[in-house]
Amino acid sequence: MARYGCGIRIQEKNWRCWRRGGAVQAAKFDPSGERVAAGNQDGLLLLINTESGETQAVLSEAGQAIVSLEFSPDGRQLVSARPGQVQLWDLESMSETGSARFEEEFRAVALNADGSLGRPAARAA
Repeated sequence: MARYGCGIRIQEKNWRCWRRGGAVQAAKFDPSGERVAAGNQDGLLLLINTESGETQAVLSEAGQAIVSLEFSPDGRQLVSARPGQVQLWDLESMSETGSARFEEEFRAVALNADGSLGRPAARAA
Protein backbone atom coordinates (compact mmCIF):
# COMPACT_ATOMS: atom_id res chain seq x y z
CA MET A 1 0.00 0.00 0.00
CA ALA A 2 1.30 3.46 -0.85
CA ARG A 3 2.25 5.69 2.06
CA TYR A 4 0.09 8.76 2.48
CA GLY A 5 0.23 11.59 4.91
CA CYS A 6 -0.99 15.05 5.45
CA GLY A 7 0.83 17.89 7.14
CA ILE A 8 -1.49 20.59 8.38
CA ARG A 9 -0.37 23.80 10.05
CA ILE A 10 -3.56 25.75 10.53
CA GLN A 11 -2.05 29.07 11.61
CA GLU A 12 0.33 29.31 8.67
CA LYS A 13 -2.17 27.72 6.27
CA ASN A 14 0.65 25.53 4.98
CA TRP A 15 -1.34 22.39 4.24
CA ARG A 16 0.08 19.66 2.05
CA CYS A 17 -0.96 16.10 1.39
CA TRP A 18 1.70 13.97 -0.08
CA ARG A 19 2.41 11.00 -2.18
CA ARG A 20 2.57 13.21 -5.22
CA GLY A 21 2.98 16.43 -3.24
CA GLY A 22 -0.23 18.18 -4.29
CA ALA A 23 -1.30 21.14 -2.18
CA VAL A 24 -4.47 20.78 -0.12
CA GLN A 25 -7.42 22.38 -1.92
CA ALA A 26 -10.11 21.61 0.69
CA ALA A 27 -10.20 20.45 4.30
CA LYS A 28 -13.04 20.03 6.78
CA PHE A 29 -13.26 18.82 10.40
CA ASP A 30 -16.02 16.38 11.27
CA PRO A 31 -18.65 17.51 13.82
CA SER A 32 -16.83 15.75 16.69
CA GLY A 33 -13.46 17.27 15.80
CA GLU A 34 -11.91 13.79 15.89
CA ARG A 35 -11.28 13.58 12.13
CA VAL A 36 -10.41 15.89 9.29
CA ALA A 37 -10.99 15.21 5.62
CA ALA A 38 -8.37 16.69 3.30
CA GLY A 39 -8.39 16.72 -0.48
CA ASN A 40 -5.59 17.88 -2.74
CA GLN A 41 -5.15 19.23 -6.24
CA ASP A 42 -4.32 15.73 -7.57
CA GLY A 43 -7.62 14.20 -6.37
CA LEU A 44 -6.18 12.52 -3.27
CA LEU A 45 -8.83 12.44 -0.52
CA LEU A 46 -7.80 11.37 2.98
CA LEU A 47 -9.61 10.95 6.27
CA ILE A 48 -7.21 11.74 9.13
CA ASN A 49 -7.41 11.20 12.90
CA THR A 50 -6.83 14.62 14.47
CA GLU A 51 -5.39 13.20 17.71
CA SER A 52 -2.77 10.88 16.22
CA GLY A 53 -2.36 12.44 12.77
CA GLU A 54 -2.68 8.96 11.24
CA THR A 55 -4.51 8.43 7.97
CA GLN A 56 -7.70 6.45 8.71
CA ALA A 57 -8.74 6.01 5.10
CA VAL A 58 -7.76 6.87 1.55
CA LEU A 59 -11.11 7.57 -0.07
CA SER A 60 -9.74 8.64 -3.45
CA GLU A 61 -6.26 8.36 -4.93
CA ALA A 62 -6.51 10.32 -8.16
CA GLY A 63 -8.68 12.47 -10.33
CA GLN A 64 -9.49 16.14 -10.57
CA ALA A 65 -8.82 18.46 -7.65
CA ILE A 66 -11.05 18.22 -4.59
CA VAL A 67 -12.57 21.70 -4.31
CA SER A 68 -15.03 21.34 -1.42
CA LEU A 69 -15.81 18.96 1.46
CA GLU A 70 -18.71 18.72 3.90
CA PHE A 71 -19.61 16.24 6.65
CA SER A 72 -23.16 15.24 7.50
CA PRO A 73 -24.37 16.56 10.88
CA ASP A 74 -23.89 13.10 12.44
CA GLY A 75 -20.41 12.68 10.91
CA ARG A 76 -21.32 9.42 9.17
CA GLN A 77 -21.16 10.77 5.63
CA LEU A 78 -18.86 13.04 3.68
CA VAL A 79 -19.56 14.81 0.43
CA SER A 80 -16.64 15.77 -1.79
CA ALA A 81 -16.70 17.95 -4.87
CA ARG A 82 -14.49 18.06 -7.93
CA PRO A 83 -15.09 20.27 -10.97
CA GLY A 84 -18.44 19.06 -12.33
CA GLN A 85 -18.80 16.09 -9.94
CA VAL A 86 -20.01 15.47 -6.40
CA GLN A 87 -19.37 12.20 -4.54
CA LEU A 88 -21.04 10.91 -1.37
CA TRP A 89 -19.01 8.72 1.00
CA ASP A 90 -20.20 6.42 3.79
CA LEU A 91 -17.61 6.74 6.56
CA GLU A 92 -18.56 3.53 8.34
CA SER A 93 -17.79 1.37 5.29
CA MET A 94 -15.31 3.93 3.86
CA SER A 95 -16.92 3.57 0.45
CA GLU A 96 -18.53 5.79 -2.16
CA THR A 97 -22.32 5.50 -2.01
CA GLY A 98 -23.29 7.87 -4.80
CA SER A 99 -22.22 10.55 -7.21
CA ALA A 100 -23.71 13.22 -9.43
CA ARG A 101 -22.38 15.20 -12.38
CA PHE A 102 -23.10 18.86 -13.07
CA GLU A 103 -22.52 20.92 -16.19
CA GLU A 104 -21.76 24.14 -14.32
CA GLU A 105 -18.75 24.66 -12.07
CA PHE A 106 -19.37 25.20 -8.38
CA ARG A 107 -17.39 26.29 -5.35
CA ALA A 108 -19.12 24.60 -2.41
CA VAL A 109 -21.31 21.62 -1.55
CA ALA A 110 -23.48 20.85 1.44
CA LEU A 111 -25.53 18.10 2.99
CA ASN A 112 -29.05 18.79 4.21
CA ALA A 113 -29.97 17.96 7.82
CA ASP A 114 -31.42 14.63 6.66
CA GLY A 115 -28.12 13.67 4.98
CA SER A 116 -29.33 14.29 1.42
CA LEU A 117 -27.19 16.29 -0.98
CA GLY A 118 -27.93 20.00 -1.15
CA ARG A 119 -27.60 21.99 -4.35
CA PRO A 120 -23.95 22.93 -5.05
CA ALA A 121 -23.21 26.65 -4.81
CA ALA A 122 -22.38 28.09 -8.22
CA ARG A 123 -18.96 29.50 -8.90
CA ALA A 124 -18.86 33.29 -9.08
CA ALA A 125 -18.63 34.63 -12.63
